[in-house]
Amino acid sequence: MLKYFDLSNNKLSGSLPDILGWLRLSVLRLSENEFTGGVPISWAGHFKALNVPFYEEVLVDLQSNRLSGAFPRSATA
Repeated sequence: MLKYFDLSNNKLSGSLPDILGWLRLSVLRLSENEFTGGVPISWAGHFKALNVPFYEEVLVDLQSNRLSGAFPRSATA
C-alpha cells in the first residue's frame, strides 16, 4: 500500500485534487508548487480514517503554494 507520496517542487498548478483524500497516506508532500484554492473537505475524512496511534505521525506538507481559506476543522479534530 502506498504510504509516502511526494510531488513537491514540480510546478504543479490548479486546485488540490479530491482523490488525494481517498488515499491512506502517512506522508503527503505537495510543497513548492502553485496549487490554488482551499484544501478539499474530502481530505478531512482521510485523516480520521487513518486512525493512527499517537506515536505515529501523519505529515501533510503544503508550504509554498497559493492556497487560501482554512484547513478543514474536521481534519484536525
